[in-house]
Amino acid sequence: PRWVGIGTGFCISVISNLTIANNMSYDPAAFFNNGVALMVGVTMAYAAFLLIPTHSVLPWFQQRQFARLRAHIAVAANAPLPGLLPRFESGVRDLLQQILARSQGDSGDQGALAWGLAVQETGRALIELRQAAVALPPESAGPVERAVAAMAHFYRHPDAAGYNATNQAIVAAVGALQAREADTPGAEAVAQHLHLLRLAMVDTASVVAQYRRPDGVAEEKLHAA
Repeated sequence: PRWVGIGTGFCISVISNLTIANNMSYDPAAFFNNGVALMVGVTMAYAAFLLIPTHSVLPWFQQRQFARLRAHIAVAANAPLPGLLPRFESGVRDLLQQILARSQGDSGDQGALAWGLAVQETGRALIELRQAAVALPPESAGPVERAVAAMAHFYRHPDAAGYNATNQAIVAAVGALQAREADTPGAEAVAQHLHLLRLAMVDTASVVAQYRRPDGVAEEKLHAA
């Protein structure tokens, strides 16, 4: 029983090399030549699977997967709005499932879940913000677009400078909307989505909090209302 796998493969390879057909060809030299080549190839592939680690457990591949996960924020910020929300959520969940399926129960699981939650929350807020900002006039839509672009850039290349620049862009957009809120329809709804993005950035339990510098963000109590 312990050799049943090898025996089955050997039997299949023999039948394959026999090339059973109506007109049989008896060529011992070609048969042994193909058989030896096939066995050498199978042996090399078997040795490669034993000796070479799979790419899914290598640190560089995990970092690449995290980068692909964060890149979905750029999709939420720039892709056409029709059908964007289900496409965004499907892509994020599929990639997160791939990362977790290839992990080995170490701290990478927590990192993947943390980035997955952050991307899911921020991306959905960005899409809803863009939907609410469609009716804004150009003078009010400009600061909102800059805040959206800053958020996409930060998630593509997360660092302390991008974190602070994104916060400043969101605060500037909120200020611009508040200045024109009385005569701008839909400004209040857009401001609420901006507040949600701001809350996601300043949440100390979020994975993006690691890029927050103590002197870069004022301590303030924000809410989405």
